[in-house]
Amino acid sequence: MQKGKFRVYIKSADRGRLPEYEVETVDDKTVACYIPSEIGKNFEICWRANTRGERYQTSVICYVDGIGAGATRCMPGKVKSSRWGVRVSADQRRPFKFATLAMTGANATFSQVAETLIRFADDDNAPMGSDKLGTIEVTLSHEIETGQEPVRNTSHKLVNQMVHERSKKMGLHCVSLDEARPCRLISTQKCSKLVDKSVPFYARFIFRYRSEDFLRAEGIIPEDEGAAAHAQPEAVAGRKRASRPLPDDMEAGPSRKRAKIAVPRPPQTDVHPSMAQHGKDEDIAALQRQLDSVKGQAQAIQKQLEAMKRPGSSPRVKTDRQTLDAGARKLTHNAVKRERLPMRLGAAGMLST
Repeated sequence: MQKGKFRVYIKSADRGRLPEYEVETVDDKTVACYIPSEIGKNFEICWRANTRGERYQTSVICYVDGIGAGATRCMPGKVKSSRWGVRVSADQRRPFKFATLAMTGANATFSQVAETLIRFADDDNAPMGSDKLGTIEVTLSHEIETGQEPVRNTSHKLVNQMVHERSKKMGLHCVSLDEARPCRLISTQKCSKLVDKSVPFYARFIFRYRSEDFLRAEGIIPEDEGAAAHAQPEAVAGRKRASRPLPDDMEAGPSRKRAKIAVPRPPQTDVHPSMAQHGKDEDIAALQRQLDSVKGQAQAIQKQLEAMKRPGSSPRVKTDRQTLDAGARKLTHNAVKRERLPMRLGAAGMLST
């Protein structure tokens, strides 16, 4: 999703950028959408921006299920960063992953479940409850650096959530943490404070993650759309298909080539049958002229034969006989030529030889 200079999206480890459905503007600072989640899959929160010329640094704070999951301070300039887990030590992080919800028994009341879900984030002591379950939230704020502090382990705040059995139909998952993995070694982290305490953030992105089956059942993913698209390089208002991402030269990861789709070609047909018929008529006329010429020659030879048979023919008989023989040979040659080159009708309706 895009808001101002920042573009934020969720990237799955094996599917690339997750498609965004029903992108909407909640208020003048907030945009929200739905994304498909798959149990057991790791994901990371990515953001891109160009903040050259801005006076203050931007603090990108991430929340999962309403729990603070870390912050990144971005200096003015070209911004390209992501958060893929929670730091548990100076050189290790536990990656984010989608997980199943723990279900309570049918005898538990919703008020009891809600009370179980309420927890507090150490960063600001703000209560977080079940209303934030199933969301990944990113806020942007202008801050000033105030110093540094030791790295803290905050992974204990992210544990599998528990909801009532009847909530299973809502398609809810939760965010859990995978096994720890190595990361860049740091022993301290930056501290900062808001430039203006009355403005806790100037932009907010909310990703509502649900199972793909639930999104299809609710009509959030259109029926005519196949399996949720892979990475896919924009905010679209209303219930529409997933926004398709444009190529991003800032986005990390291997290139993804689109598969070529074979489109069957329609059978070839004669586009101009009248032209083919016209050519056929011309060929017939030419053959008719040749036939008339041969007939004329045959008639002339016949007259010469009759003259030679009459009593008292002239001494020119020998010459006429030679002429007759020549004419006969020519006529025979034309007949033989026509036999050896029979007329054929081409595939497009054209006469050919």
